[in-house]
Amino acid sequence: MNTRYLPVLVPMVAAAFVYLWRGGQQPARGGEEAVVGREVVTTDAGVFEVDEAEKERRRQVNASLASMASAELQREIDEAAFQIREPRYRGLFARWKISDAVASRALEIIKERERQKGAAFVTYLKAEDRPGSGKDMTISDQVEETLAEQELDRLLGVIRNRELSRLDERLDSEQAAQARSLED
Repeated sequence: MNTRYLPVLVPMVAAAFVYLWRGGQQPARGGEEAVVGREVVTTDAGVFEVDEAEKERRRQVNASLASMASAELQREIDEAAFQIREPRYRGLFARWKISDAVASRALEIIKERERQKGAAFVTYLKAEDRPGSGKDMTISDQVEETLAEQELDRLLGVIRNRELSRLDERLDSEQAAQARSLED
């Protein structure tokens, strides 16, 4: 794997991801109608109103990322991100005192989940203007999350997998905070 660009690419992609979901978003109250000229975007985190200028900025960022995106580059980014997270996963597994074989299998499942989600993101970037491309990526992400969750439930048990999920959420939050700090 060519890693010379990873110190630049990982924070850049993280910052772009945060930018795509942060700027211009205002929580909308449940049941309220969207203002004319705005689009209502529904995510797992809630409902947001996005104005036209923000939608255009997102299109520009996506177009810029799409021009650089490739399956190989995304694999390198995913691998670098995984290498950053792996010691935290291993620390959790050591605390649980699970065997090396079980820990290795859990890491394989996590890595494959992230690889599939990364591939779906590249596909989305390349087809952003195609109607439904965002929905396709969301569905793909949900499928990968569900498959990995089921495998990890069987391998680690439900309670441990929930703890692993909380660790993933903390790592995601830390990554987003780091990306925001790079943006400032």
